[in-house]
Parts: sequence; C-alpha cells; structure tokens
Amino acid sequence: WNKQKLKEEVKQIERERLNKEKLEKERLENERLERLRMKRLEKEKLERERLKRLEQERLEKERIQRENLLIAKLEKERLERQRLETEKLEREKLEKERLQKLQAEMLERQRLERERLEKERLERERLLKLQKERMEKEMEEKLRAAQAPKPDPEEVK
Repeated sequence: WNKQKLKEEVKQIERERLNKEKLEKERLENERLERLRMKRLEKEKLERERLKRLEQERLEKERIQRENLLIAKLEKERLERQRLETEKLEREKLEKERLQKLQAEMLERQRLERERLEKERLERERLLKLQKERMEKEMEEKLRAAQAPKPDPEEVK
C-alpha cells in the first residue's frame, strides 16, 4: 500500500510540476503577449502622433499659403492704388500745365489786344490832330482870303 501511495504521491508531484510548468509557460506567454500588446499600443500611439503632426504641418502649410495669398492680394491692391494715384497725379500735372498754357495764351492775346487798341487810339489821335490842323489851315486861308482885297471884276477881264 505504501508503494501505491508513493506512486500516487509521485504522480501527484509530477502533475503539480507539470501544472506549475504549464502555469509558468502560460505566465511567460501572457508576459510575451502583454509585451507585444504594449509594443503594438506604443506603435499605434507613435503612428497617431505622427499623423497628428502631419495634419498640423498640413494645416500650417495651408495657413501660410492663405497668408501668402492674402499678402500677395494686398500687395497687388497697394500697387494698383499706387498706379492709380500716380496716374491721377500725372493727369493733374498735365491739366495744370494745359491750364497754365491756356492762361499764358489768354494773357498774350489780351496784351496784343491792348497794344492793338493803343495803336488804334494813337492813330485816331494823330488823324484827329492832322484833321484839326488841316481845318485850322483851311480856316486861316478862308480868313485870309476874306480879308484880302478883292480884285476888281473888271480888272480880271
């Protein structure tokens, strides 16, 4: 009976040893699986971070592109305003020059008109003076003729 009991104990010990080994294998396998799971989770986390970083970079690029487009648009508008202002100033300058030229021409015409009128006035005065002198001479001659002795009509014959 002892032998039998001993055999059973040996079997029991062997079962326990096998059970321990099995449990140890399971524990090791579970640890290995847990390490793999942790590695996978870490990889997934890194991938999420990488994707998040890529998305942020894409958004930053888009923001910079929008800013650059806005800057280009504002610069184009500034240049257009500057061009229009330059054209306006040039038109105003040309208009001012045209008006100054017209004013100078008008002043020259007025000066020439004044000179012409002055010449006409002087010519009228000269003609009036000559006419007056001629009339005075005629009057003097008529007066002399009236005062001169009249020849006898018979002497004339």
